[in-house]
Amino acid sequence: MARNLKNYVSRRVLDLLNHGSFSETEVLKLASKVEFRKSLDAEFGLWVPAECVAECAGLHKPVNCDVVKDQLTTDHIISSVSIVEQSGKPSVVINLNRGMFMKQILDSQVSAYDSHQKRVVVEFSSPNIAKPIHVGHLRSTIIGNFIANLHEWFGYDVKRLNYLGDWGPQFGLVKIGMKMLNPTQEELSSKPLYTLYQAYVTANAAVEKDPHVYEEAKKLFLNLERGALDDVSDWKLYKKYTVEELMKTYSRLGIKFDNYSWESDYNANSIGHILELLKSSGHLVHDEEGRSVVNVAGKAVPILKSDGTTLYLTRDIASAIDRKDKYKFDMMYYLADTSQHKHFKNLFSILSGLDFAWSENLRHIRFGRVRGMSTRRGEAILLNDILDEAYHLMIQQQKASPNTRVNLQEDLKTADVLGVSTIIVADLIHKRRKDYTFDWDSARSMTKNTGVRLQYTHCRLKSLQEKNNLPTTPECDPSSLTEPEALALLFEISRFDDVLNRSFNELEASKLSEYLFTLCDSINKAMLTLRVSGTGKVGEQRLLLFSKAAVVLHCGMRLMGLTPLDRM
Repeated sequence: MARNLKNYVSRRVLDLLNHGSFSETEVLKLASKVEFRKSLDAEFGLWVPAECVAECAGLHKPVNCDVVKDQLTTDHIISSVSIVEQSGKPSVVINLNRGMFMKQILDSQVSAYDSHQKRVVVEFSSPNIAKPIHVGHLRSTIIGNFIANLHEWFGYDVKRLNYLGDWGPQFGLVKIGMKMLNPTQEELSSKPLYTLYQAYVTANAAVEKDPHVYEEAKKLFLNLERGALDDVSDWKLYKKYTVEELMKTYSRLGIKFDNYSWESDYNANSIGHILELLKSSGHLVHDEEGRSVVNVAGKAVPILKSDGTTLYLTRDIASAIDRKDKYKFDMMYYLADTSQHKHFKNLFSILSGLDFAWSENLRHIRFGRVRGMSTRRGEAILLNDILDEAYHLMIQQQKASPNTRVNLQEDLKTADVLGVSTIIVADLIHKRRKDYTFDWDSARSMTKNTGVRLQYTHCRLKSLQEKNNLPTTPECDPSSLTEPEALALLFEISRFDDVLNRSFNELEASKLSEYLFTLCDSINKAMLTLRVSGTGKVGEQRLLLFSKAAVVLHCGMRLMGLTPLDRM
């Protein structure tokens, strides 16, 4: 779509400066920096920052914009060239032939990038065994899925990993709690995750009264690391119940993982080679408490406890090395909140100290926390409860609205999709690294920037297409689309590639969500003034414009992790 124009202009500029000695990679790099702009008199242009031209062309001096302006000849695509300076930084503005621009946008396909054989591993969600997904994992799940979707759009081979915490004293706590609760087999099989979670809560309450209970939990974990058969059997059962329950929640969110891996895959018995590597490189020493530690930036960071059991960091070192061997990744992202940044700094530093050059391609994707998210009854903050709450609120809202076309009490899937949409969008409209406060009334609004509003706009466009179905899609006729609302909508459609590039460069979903709501504004304004039915050839062109807007909105919603509805 718009990327063809950006590639063409970038090639023309680089050809002028480098006399044809540029590579295709340089063209694509410059094209990713170029942005569409629209002037007040509806001139469509591409802004090419001079500093980006110099960088992409490999020049060691600033670009002379006057040379570009004077020597870049016009053609059927380029109508004129000018220079604009903002905050002391010049850009070459390449104005485009309006008719050609409109045809390029409306006649071309909206499509993902071709595969370039690079692989990225995204580790996200990563809850703990015997604990339901709670809102603490919500942002990891939603943002991680968005980042994986975005990389797939840009041609990456993406591996989605869910790394579940099933190792540590928490196992002992769950086992102690199960003995204290002594649930029936029926209770365990009908509500497995809830039962296991209650066991964990019960054991923690016991620890508050008697600290020796925690020491007993640590002993049970040590037995597990040493392979005690009874403990291993219980541990496998807890894992089985956890995954079965988690997959139901992920299914509601429309998320699938390529692999579920476990902390226990990297227990003390399986990472001897890692410990030996740390010892032989001189990094591993013993402190006065008998722990095995590594020096990181002048501080002793524990790798093994004095009793020989592993720590979260130990297992992350082993898992990173294992994943590099298994997946041959070019980049690996860890989705975890800001509070874990020190942990990942230690991890990356240790791997770098072991001379693993690929450690430079590991990145902690930080995000803020959610406040105020609970059910209206104020119950425990479990993600399934949150999704259920959203589902029921959508049904209530539909009862109160005279405009809905689907009975959500009968179409339960649509109700759930709408509920999930409210949760996802309420998260992704906020900047990733910011904390935010969740509000149910705002999240389900039809007029604010919500998932419901995105779904409603998509449904309006699909309804328009169904009512005015054309046997064939006509080619764009620019002379039929002259209204300001049509040109404004066309411009928003053209910005899709630019927005995705910015979202990708910053791994920031709020860039895309902000754009989609701006697109919705333009769609709804255009639908108020641009009548389709009974307007002949002009109506066909308007329908072509709305159809392209529907495709862009659909793609954007999919990237955010939404399931676009045709009716609601």
